[in-house]
Amino acid sequence: MNASVVNNPKPKEKKVKKKCNTYFMRVPKIIIIVVLLSKNIIAQKSSDKLKIGKAIFTTNCASCHSLTKRDGTVMSEPLQYIRERRGKEYVYQFVWNNMKLLASGNKTALRVYNEAKKIPMNVFPSLTKDEIDAICDYIDTFPTPKKEEKKK
Repeated sequence: MNASVVNNPKPKEKKVKKKCNTYFMRVPKIIIIVVLLSKNIIAQKSSDKLKIGKAIFTTNCASCHSLTKRDGTVMSEPLQYIRERRGKEYVYQFVWNNMKLLASGNKTALRVYNEAKKIPMNVFPSLTKDEIDAICDYIDTFPTPKKEEKKK
């Protein structure tokens, strides 16, 4: 018995282990490649989305809205982080038909309307949620303005 055990060191098990090791060594490389490619695709899509947002903002919003702060040259509030302040659904509804929100008595819409000297914002019912998000994403890329230091 001892001789047969010594002469047969189970070579099949070693081959199986090598095949498994080779297989598992390839899998992480494939996963890494897929992850890296998907990051590039996402970055490209993000870049394209920002370009779309900039184009739409420049065409439809810039004449009345500042990106990051309220100043005397714009009619209404800055739009940076508007989704966080108001919520996505509110922003969509306001952009699509702010007059409907005003008519419903929405307090936020009424306040914004009054702050804009009762001049209603143009409505943009043809903008999609993705396009509105692209505008907001573009605006949110700008640095937040620093608060003015208090004078002593």
